[in-house]
Amino acid sequence: MAMTDLAQHYDADKACDAAGVSKPVALTAISERQQISQPYLEQIFQDLRKFGLVESVRGAHGGFRLSRPPEEIWIGDIISSVEEVVDITRCQTSDGCLKGHARCLTHDLWADLTHQIDGFLNSVSLNDVISGNTSKPSSASAQISASLS
Repeated sequence: MAMTDLAQHYDADKACDAAGVSKPVALTAISERQQISQPYLEQIFQDLRKFGLVESVRGAHGGFRLSRPPEEIWIGDIISSVEEVVDITRCQTSDGCLKGHARCLTHDLWADLTHQIDGFLNSVSLNDVISGNTSKPSSASAQISASLS
């Protein structure tokens, strides 16, 4: 995930910047480290910027940086910003997944699982991911997530 790349550089670069702002990271560097094509990263980062998760910096030493600390950025927000939907039901509409708009017998099971996944992704911060703490999100993440709900 390209956002983890920015998060890993957030604290290290912040200490080096006199203004207390993390230095931007070039998409070419992220592309090489994460093995993601640069044109695809450009599309993703435009969405992330529009959603307010990253800031762009122009110029010779430009690139992107996180708009706020990694412990305040939720994985659910990252997924939403790039217009991805986590839905494991096969329904294309809320009316139902069978002919005649009927619901299949397992619809509620899969819909409930989708809600569990959403809840999990919205309780895990970017900081939790880079610290390897995704099975038990940090108490700080849980407190921030609860205050935003």
